Amino acid sequence: MFIVAIYFAGRPIESIEEEELKRVGGDIVIAIGAFREAHGRLPVTIEEAGCDSSAGGIGTWRYDISSDGTTYSLAVGDYSLNQCEIRWDDTSKRWWVNR
Repeated sequence: MFIVAIYFAGRPIESIEEEELKRVGGDIVIAIGAFREAHGRLPVTIEEAGCDSSAGGIGTWRYDISSDGTTYSLAVGDYSLNQCEIRWDDTSKRWWVNR
């Protein structure tokens, strides 16, 4: 019997990186807001808002639109891989950090 195990070692998000991710995420939030203002709806993707979804060595930004299409969340990181997730909540207009 052979057992094969695959382990992906994500790296923690450092506090200085957290601030940089919030800055880059803030630029995405501004672009999404400008798109919503210009088109009367949220963009379907981050790229439609004119932004890159890449978050460097952390992965990609995740963009989720509510079922009614009026609000969204933007997140990066994965707690199980990076020991941190940073999420923008459009409803509360604030960043949430899960460490």
